[in-house]
Amino acid sequence: MLPIAYELLVNGVVKRAGLQLEAETVYRQFNAYTRIPIGIRVNKVFPNSNAFEAGLEAGDIIVMINDEELFTLQDMQCYLYEYTEHDTVDIYVYRNDSILVFEAKLESVTR
Repeated sequence: MLPIAYELLVNGVVKRAGLQLEAETVYRQFNAYTRIPIGIRVNKVFPNSNAFEAGLEAGDIIVMINDEELFTLQDMQCYLYEYTEHDTVDIYVYRNDSILVFEAKLESVTR
């Protein structure tokens, strides 16, 4: 049985390490008009979450985590599946025409 299916059957939910935020992919079509890098736009950072404590803000574009360049929200989710709760990652963010680096401790996220 697949690990995710097993976890869902046993626990009723699937938990993975992640960031407590709402986000969406910045697609190439949008990028062509705005010159914003392709990546993951942060729409909402939850108060007192790991993303909040790291310094992420709504409007940030996540372009890389550690040494992994990210293009879609699915890229970020798949990449973070390799980690466990309490692992620390470096998040590279485009904000105000600059690339900033934030360190975040991953939390358990229910999917």
